[in-house]
Amino acid sequence: MTGSYALLTKSPESLGIPSAAILKYLKTLDAAGVNMHGFLLARHSSIAAEGYYAPFYQGQLHRMYSTSKSFASFAIGLLVDDGKVRLTDKIASHFPDKLPKTPLHPYIEAMTVRDLLMMSTCFAGTTYNRVNVDYEDPTDWVATFFACPPDRYPGQTFVYDTSASTVLGALAERLTGMTVPDFLRARGFEQLGFSREATAVKTESGEFSWMGSGLLCSLRDLALFAQVCLGQGELNGRRIISREYIAAATSKQIDNSLSGREYGYGYQFWMSRAGFNCSGLGGQMAYCLPGKDAFLATIADTQGQSWAGAVMEDALHSCIVSEMTENPLPENPQDQKALADFIAGLHVKPLPNTFVPQTAQEVSGRTYHMNANDPKAAGALSWRWMKVDFTAAGGALTYGDDEGEKTLAFGYNAFQAQNFPGFAPPEQTQGKPMLVYGFHSKPALTLPCMTSAAWVGEKTLNLLCYATGAFLGTLKMQLVFDRDHVTVHSVKFSEKFWEDLQGFQSGQL
Repeated sequence: MTGSYALLTKSPESLGIPSAAILKYLKTLDAAGVNMHGFLLARHSSIAAEGYYAPFYQGQLHRMYSTSKSFASFAIGLLVDDGKVRLTDKIASHFPDKLPKTPLHPYIEAMTVRDLLMMSTCFAGTTYNRVNVDYEDPTDWVATFFACPPDRYPGQTFVYDTSASTVLGALAERLTGMTVPDFLRARGFEQLGFSREATAVKTESGEFSWMGSGLLCSLRDLALFAQVCLGQGELNGRRIISREYIAAATSKQIDNSLSGREYGYGYQFWMSRAGFNCSGLGGQMAYCLPGKDAFLATIADTQGQSWAGAVMEDALHSCIVSEMTENPLPENPQDQKALADFIAGLHVKPLPNTFVPQTAQEVSGRTYHMNANDPKAAGALSWRWMKVDFTAAGGALTYGDDEGEKTLAFGYNAFQAQNFPGFAPPEQTQGKPMLVYGFHSKPALTLPCMTSAAWVGEKTLNLLCYATGAFLGTLKMQLVFDRDHVTVHSVKFSEKFWEDLQGFQSGQL
């Protein structure tokens, strides 16, 4: 049974953090337009502030993306403590059934568990998405790791390789007979309050958890994990993992300066300007600050905001870290109320719509016949027809393609929640394991989303759609109505879905 949550909440001032500093941080992100979903700031093993951007809420499972890698490292560390694996083990020795029939390349044969942990494999990057390699079974992501042509000795240089993390997760699951989330719960996290529902997207074959990117857990789960790592493997007197392993994992093991990062890399942890980070695509972060005995955990979807990561980290240091004190501060009820009121109003922001032009009435409900694009044209959509039905509160875009008719509803100054058209209905996927989508196969996937729209000119309508489930993403469309013509521009920021909604197309009445 899940224990009570191990991190208690205290006032920011009692933890040496001004409430006004946290409010300044949140307002900085708000002013920049960072698409946040939640944050949790903690110090001295206590929560100073926590908030969620509606419709996201406390306890909701959220995709962690590459923050999953740090959890995979932790599982390996537990197995090292147990003597079930050594850092010097040759990784191939643990997967004899996944090795190619041809002799193993010496570089691959030499790879150790430690090489994978510090992203120092013998490959030029992730192996399972190589389009120039003819794998026997491209959906078996462990087997493809050992079949990919290597290019250097392992253990020498850093190259980010999500397949290494995936293989580490598979190793943990093979040695324990449990999924990584189940293993972590069984080894003490459940007693700390780690959610029972936390799970992971499966690799394409369905055999292992995708611990390179697929972890699904709550923000509070991430916060517990960050606190255990910050506490050198211990929380509230309970030791979960050895101090030796977690100290090594969260320390620089290899230089990664050629990747654009200047602080180094540990065992599936990034070193940072003031400590170490768990770092995932789209703003899934745990900024751990050992010198301040503090961390900030965030969930977000900034896939369409390449600048957002720098804003989030810079604001943390300029607004909060710079204002922390060693001793408690006097309580400040006025600032505490201002912070609480701001947190209570947090929400994901729709597109702001200030007017509706006459164009909306003129084109509403009229069908445009889309001109066929040459399939070889760069950035070509393949709609057959489209129309937009407008209402006072928003409307709906309907289009037809090779799969049939699809409708996407939208709101003005508000989101319209729905399941994205063309994907599986919930009754088809509910209760079934989630598999990676779109690499070599397209398993049944339900894609919950929310959409808003705004007129940005007399004849130009912008749509913004966020995928909000296990597969996060941002889809932006622009519809330009010019007399009897329409032009559509669609761009997506996501994993391998919405591939058919990337490009341009024109049509006429």
